[in-house]
Amino acid sequence: MLPTAFNTISVMVISGLIGVATFIFQTDLNYFVALIVHFIITVLLVAVMIVVNHWGITLQSLWLIVIAHVVIWIVLRLQQERDVREINAKLNKRK
Repeated sequence: MLPTAFNTISVMVISGLIGVATFIFQTDLNYFVALIVHFIITVLLVAVMIVVNHWGITLQSLWLIVIAHVVIWIVLRLQQERDVREINAKLNKRK
């Protein structure tokens, strides 16, 4: 099955909405709570995209969503920790 213009547009719109959902991390919520809320929003949006495009939800697709979210979270977390170390090192040099 070849992708249609509707498929492409829906993926772009849902991806944008998932990006907007990252604003949850700018709130006063605990980081872990924000992560769980973001995960739930992401899963719901991806489920909507799957249903709207008639792709069918399978156990494999659900696991793929979970694995992708975990891998992306780990990468972002490692980048954040590296950035914090670099900032702290620069601050310590100023002292």
